Amino acid sequence: MANIQVEKVKAFGSHQGLQTPKSFYVNGEQETSPNKRRRIDESEFINFNILCELTSTLEKTVGFCRSKGLLPKSVQCPNCCRTLDHISTGRSKMDFVCGKRKCSNSGKNRVSARQGTWFEGTRIPLRKSLILTYTFAIKFNSNQALQESSTPEFRSSEETISTLYKRCREVCVRALLNKKGVTNKIGGAKHSMEIGETRLGAKRFLNDDGNIDKGHLVLGGICLETDECFLVYVKARTEKMLMSIIQERVKKGTIIYTNCFKHSSMLSRRGFKSPKSRKNCVKPEADTLINNNIQALFRTVRNALPDNLSKQNLPLYLAEFMWRRGKDASSLFPELMKEIVSQFPGPNRKNIKA
Repeated sequence: MANIQVEKVKAFGSHQGLQTPKSFYVNGEQETSPNKRRRIDESEFINFNILCELTSTLEKTVGFCRSKGLLPKSVQCPNCCRTLDHISTGRSKMDFVCGKRKCSNSGKNRVSARQGTWFEGTRIPLRKSLILTYTFAIKFNSNQALQESSTPEFRSSEETISTLYKRCREVCVRALLNKKGVTNKIGGAKHSMEIGETRLGAKRFLNDDGNIDKGHLVLGGICLETDECFLVYVKARTEKMLMSIIQERVKKGTIIYTNCFKHSSMLSRRGFKSPKSRKNCVKPEADTLINNNIQALFRTVRNALPDNLSKQNLPLYLAEFMWRRGKDASSLFPELMKEIVSQFPGPNRKNIKA
């Protein structure tokens, strides 16, 4: 133990809400909590202090984005196909510019560095976009993000924060899909799952029709062996709808404990195993189904989601919850950047527009 060197990771203490990650480095490797350990490269660790340092000037910000793959390192000139590796920055433009006179005269000597990237279609400065992406990763609310991203010269707006946060949640949705654009199934042979229903959102408020809003129905499941889960918003509660969701998310041969159906034969006919009862540890003599794990998952989701959540935004928030689940707090921002890079690779030879 004497040879083990422990280097504590310090967070930027002058900002409220930022907490020191529950992790440390042992001989260059990161250790997390005993229950869930996840290693992250020391060079990838970024807190608010480091991010502000790396983006203190426009040149540093562009260099940081290019090093992480958020901006392309080089593109081809759309006119002469020459490789361009220098970004010309201005007040509102960042372009790769070809210096050949022939290309300049043709007017096809510029390629936007934002094209096909995370920054395309937005006028938000690079530094502000990175800071807001970071505040989303560490789960800052709108007021905290507004405070941290505003400057005396230029104040952020709630609309800007809401738009960028929504884009981040859309990244989480696509991150849960496989290469074919389909959600990965969980469970399988020798695996068991608990599946249940809950209602999320307002339960004591009147909706537009003057009726009490009972919240939005969500079907969820959790694998008892791997701790993987799924959460799906249910538009209409019918046996056909519930069964289609289960078939889409759960592998055949999985043992399913659920109270969603009157007859367990509905699951067995579709390749699943559904025992009539599960052993009750509290009352062994009782022949009742106990779904403690899925109820604990629902409580966690209910605490993580905001109140009065609309049904249009509910799938985005559920995807964000599933993407965050099981990840260490210090690895969220680097992993979010990796997902952004994979989904927004930037311009290439096929999609360059003059």
